[in-house]
Amino acid sequence: MAMLSEKTEGTETGALVRREYLLAPRSSDLRGRHSLFWERCPTDRPLVGLFRQGMLPMARFVERIGNGEIRPEQLPPTGWLSFYEETFQHTGLYWGDLVWWASPLNGFPWVEAIAGCPVEASRIAGSVWANPHPRLRHGLTDEAIEQVLADLTYNPANPWLQKLIECTRGLVEHAAGRFPVCPGIMRGASDLVAALLGSEAFCLALYDYPQAVAVLAEAGVSLWLQVIAAQLECIPPFAGGYVNAGLWAPAPCPVYQEDASVLISERAFRHFFLAAGQQVWKEYPYGILHLHSGGLQVVPALLEGSSPPVVEINIDPGGPDLDRLLPIFAEIQRHTRLEVLGTQEQIERCIRELSAVGTAYLVLEESLGQA
Repeated sequence: MAMLSEKTEGTETGALVRREYLLAPRSSDLRGRHSLFWERCPTDRPLVGLFRQGMLPMARFVERIGNGEIRPEQLPPTGWLSFYEETFQHTGLYWGDLVWWASPLNGFPWVEAIAGCPVEASRIAGSVWANPHPRLRHGLTDEAIEQVLADLTYNPANPWLQKLIECTRGLVEHAAGRFPVCPGIMRGASDLVAALLGSEAFCLALYDYPQAVAVLAEAGVSLWLQVIAAQLECIPPFAGGYVNAGLWAPAPCPVYQEDASVLISERAFRHFFLAAGQQVWKEYPYGILHLHSGGLQVVPALLEGSSPPVVEINIDPGGPDLDRLLPIFAEIQRHTRLEVLGTQEQIERCIRELSAVGTAYLVLEESLGQA
């Protein structure tokens, strides 16, 4: 098995986000530095690694499965494992301070599919997405909600769950200990309710059907926890721990995604979805909460009481700009750990202006200069 050693060579801060550093072979063990991240100990520099969009080239994957609705039987592991192998062989295990990781069909809407949402693919768009649940197309009636709650009940015989487990096992077998396998980014409570209803209906339901939203959120996080647990039963430790989002941790560190926070107020998030997230990070004290920079109005709610173990933020091209984001990042750092995904220029500024303690950065590959 590939192992991580206890230390890494010192590098000047200005070189941390250069291509040469991020792609340099690593012979030393990074576990010590990742442990400092989790312990929020003083350190001379943050963890900095590379985010490669080509980890799973979705357009090439869609070319293999075609257009229209996708069924579980269309996703044999042999149809996509080569994508991960190509990336791993080209880049190796370490991308800067962070560790290469693989999840079954990264970006595929697994939880939505398991919950009964039809999954569709487009060769033109090169993407895969989940459509709203068919039972909810005509409104949130009591009968429709009961039927959806039945789909949100964990069922080992669910064809999409069985396919996810098959794909996870296939990826683990293919990795053969050479690189870590982890659950993919899985939709959290707000994301799942938004997927079930559709974005517009989701926003309206917060006001028109608040009780229904609360019930769906509670059932959604229960399903999320059980799906994650089923995947983790198939995933062996890597170098004595687990890896996700480039971070090595001594225990499982699944990613809990709340992208739908961009659509709602802090008050709505606190009322409907905060308790669901708190269940997740209580269950997984090394878990990672994924947000987008357009949805950070929910941060004050997140930092009250039990904070997420890690808040991972994707800086969106459409704003807000870093002048507005940096104070929010600093506030997160005062309470918990921070991971930021952005361009080379954005990450360099964050390194200059923020504390290095409990902080990691993922640099978008396409933003890197050649110097």
